[in-house]
Amino acid sequence: MLHLIFRYSLIFLLALIWFFFFQPWGSFNDPDAFYHAKIASLVATHGPVTAFPWLDLTSLDARFVDQHFLFHLLLIPFIKWKGMLPGAQLAAVIFSAGFIVVMFWLFRRFKILHPSVWILLLATSTPLIVRLSLAKASPLALTFFMFGIVAMLLRKPWWGLLTGLGFALTHGGWMILLGCQALIVIGEFVYHRVMDEPFDRKNMFIFFTTVIGIASGILLHPNSKNLFPFLWIQVAKIGVATPIGRVFLGEEWLPIAPLKLLFALMPLAIAAFVILFGLLFARQAVLDRTRARQIIALSLPLAILVAMTLKSYRFVEYLVPVLIFWLGSLWSLVDRERFFVSVRKGWHEWMQGIWRPLRIGAFVIIATLAILLPVHDAIGAWRLLHARTRPFDQFRRPMAVVSALARPNDRVFHSNWDQFPQLFALDDRLRYVAGLDPTFLLEANPELSDLYRDVTLGKIYYPYSIIYSRFQARFVFVEPLGHEEFAHALTLDSRFVSLYRDSQVVVYEVR
Repeated sequence: MLHLIFRYSLIFLLALIWFFFFQPWGSFNDPDAFYHAKIASLVATHGPVTAFPWLDLTSLDARFVDQHFLFHLLLIPFIKWKGMLPGAQLAAVIFSAGFIVVMFWLFRRFKILHPSVWILLLATSTPLIVRLSLAKASPLALTFFMFGIVAMLLRKPWWGLLTGLGFALTHGGWMILLGCQALIVIGEFVYHRVMDEPFDRKNMFIFFTTVIGIASGILLHPNSKNLFPFLWIQVAKIGVATPIGRVFLGEEWLPIAPLKLLFALMPLAIAAFVILFGLLFARQAVLDRTRARQIIALSLPLAILVAMTLKSYRFVEYLVPVLIFWLGSLWSLVDRERFFVSVRKGWHEWMQGIWRPLRIGAFVIIATLAILLPVHDAIGAWRLLHARTRPFDQFRRPMAVVSALARPNDRVFHSNWDQFPQLFALDDRLRYVAGLDPTFLLEANPELSDLYRDVTLGKIYYPYSIIYSRFQARFVFVEPLGHEEFAHALTLDSRFVSLYRDSQVVVYEVR
């Protein structure tokens, strides 16, 4: 028992140090982190957020849902301890390390051989490192998701119930879990038909316990009455019918080329090649039917997650742990002793026909690549997380000028929808134009959405009447970089009175 406690504690400590290294301390890479920190602060002060007047022009005004409610509750102790933004950043490191420990426990519970190897692959996967480190709900959502998947494979109804409950209170991705569980049921049905075995209906029961857990979570959610209209926009309008070209979307919702995805997952592709070699030349003499059933059942959800990731790269966070779990299960079908004998024999035979210096060189190259590949991926993840960061105080000075003049409910017309979380975190007395996703404005008012896009792109040369009359804005907040035409148009109209200017931001009052 003490040995296990030490082992899990060591993994948590190493994961903590690992994710501590990747955090861009004092800034966030993703603007949504500012939103999560601010909402958690509001929940701590005023209780659950049941309305969202800060974006009253969007569909969030009438149908707001704090879909990350449990995540925001869990942020509160960190915010009270370290402050709003630093606390949320510290929580990101701790939650990410916790997810690694949970995955290690699941690998052991599932009896996957060499769990430390698979955890190493998990923790060094560039896409997953990035997604876990964004100070969002991903670590918690993935924890519930993986518990829901393993609940099916290990026949654990209570896991399904608790997973559904926690997932519904934490993240809107519970629909992905239900879809994957349904595919597992189908995969197992196909397996039993092919193997001519009686179909075990217990997984159907686990699916329904997950549904009951999710339904319970929805009923307990403080925004339960708005949940389904909100998720319809979030899933159908943003996730499925992604309005590419109509609005400017976050990069995570854009598709990724198959070859680029392959390179992003290269260590896992190499692991898959090694396992394929093992299955071809060192397969276990006696097939573990339970393991084979689980592998086949997991194949359909894996295929769908690949397709979803190619459609929108954000789903890579679900793909990576499921893929590693699947690969680890396949590895369990390989006779390790025969495998390593075959590798040593093949290596020896190949080396015998090669000049000795070349043998040494080949060994050095292979060893170097084995070390450099995870190092390369780690450096890539660090660079991604430290590129285009948003310092905590980036907009503090210009917003201080606005806040000093503004009355409650005055509107700020900002040059990009992704500025909203930072502005909102600095002043929650004001109203803004768009945020969290531009589709929410498009859904509520397509005409205003198109006007907002055209104005900020500089396609409308005299935007005063639109900003003043249509958006009823009193202030304009502009980052000229990327919006040069819009920024230039404001300088041509004296009714936009300059209040603040620095190398990054210009602020006007509309008169």
